[in-house]
Amino acid sequence: MTTATEINYYVFDSITKDDDNQYWGHLNGQSVEVYPTDADTDAELIEKGFAKCDAPGTETFLVEETAWATLAA
Repeated sequence: MTTATEINYYVFDSITKDDDNQYWGHLNGQSVEVYPTDADTDAELIEKGFAKCDAPGTETFLVEETAWATLAA
C-alpha cells in the first residue's frame, strides 16, 4: 500500500462559526464540521485522515476526508 504524500485541499461554498465556537463547512446545502489548523505536518494530517480546506474569504481549516466524501457523493 502506498502512502499519500500530498494533502488534499477542498473548497467549501462557505465556512461559518456557531454559538458553541464550532466551525461548519457548507457545500451545496449540506454541512460538515471543520476544524482550525493545528501544528501537525501534512504527512501527520494525511495519516489521521484529514485534508485542508477553505472557502472564499476564509483562512485554511481541516476537514475529515470521510466527512468530505459524504458531501461529494
